[in-house]
Amino acid sequence: ELVAILIALLVVPKEMAVDVYTNSAAMIQAIKKTQMTNKANEVLKTKNTSILKRVKKLQNIKELKLHLHKIKSHSKIEANNIVNKLTKKDIINNKIIKVK
Repeated sequence: ELVAILIALLVVPKEMAVDVYTNSAAMIQAIKKTQMTNKANEVLKTKNTSILKRVKKLQNIKELKLHLHKIKSHSKIEANNIVNKLTKKDIINNKIIKVK
C-alpha cells in the first residue's frame, strides 16, 4: 500500500489535496511520524524508510495536502474489497515485488 501511495503522489498534479483510504493503521502512523520529524535517526528506526522519505519529499516538492483515512479492514467498501482480492491473488501467484 505504501508503494501505491508513492505512485499516486508521483502522478498527481502539484498543489492538490490527496485523500488516501486504507485499512492499515501502521502505515498511517508511519507516514505521520515521518512527516512530523526532521531527525534522520527517528526516520531510520522505521520500516520502509526509503519509501517513507520519498513520500514526504514528494509531498513537500509538489505542495500536496495528504489526508489519511482509516477504514475497517473488512468494510463493505467495494473498491477496498477489489484491492484486497487482487492483492491476495498476486501474493498467491508471487507477483508482489518487495521493495527493500
